[in-house]
Amino acid sequence: IDQLFRFNPLDPLDGLDGYAVFSLGAAGDLLRDIVNEDEITQAIEAEKPEVFLISGGGNDLVADGNLANFLNQFDSEKERTPEDYINGEFDVFLREIIQLYRDIFIRLLSRFPNLKIIFHGYDYAIPNNGNSLGKPMETRDITDPDLQKDIIRVIIDRLNEAQISLIEDVQFAGLVHHVDCRGVVGDNNWFDELHPNDKGFKAVGN
Repeated sequence: IDQLFRFNPLDPLDGLDGYAVFSLGAAGDLLRDIVNEDEITQAIEAEKPEVFLISGGGNDLVADGNLANFLNQFDSEKERTPEDYINGEFDVFLREIIQLYRDIFIRLLSRFPNLKIIFHGYDYAIPNNGNSLGKPMETRDITDPDLQKDIIRVIIDRLNEAQISLIEDVQFAGLVHHVDCRGVVGDNNWFDELHPNDKGFKAVGN
């Protein structure tokens, strides 16, 4: 959002003020809490925006070390692909996240049929011994940095692909748009395990 405030869609390089953004976001928000709160509907009613931008699901995935619940234990005696380390609980989680998105899209579009909705997936975050990614993976004895990175890549791909499949539903055609951020931040523009630095966020904003 900080980048969108400064972004001029006519000339991104001229430094003029960017989009007017009314933000309800808060650090640590869970998608299920966002969807269940009525303040979004109230804000759209009051502000009458052209676009509703929603970002959610990442905190649900990693809050309180939750990532470990979606991973199988490392076994040196078995040859496993990165995909093999993701268990059935992640499938349940992903279905729940997509249902939450579906619910809020249907609710908003039924009330505001001309509203444009934008949502996005995430780029390939890099585990770095932190509490969100690296340490939960270590509790499953997944310690190799390359394997950690590859597993996160699979998770990010599956989340994005599920989001893209959701908006193929005819009722969302032309109204809900997915922004695919994979490969946008790159490997070197991260502030921590979850968040890009300013340069990375600028790339996402663009």
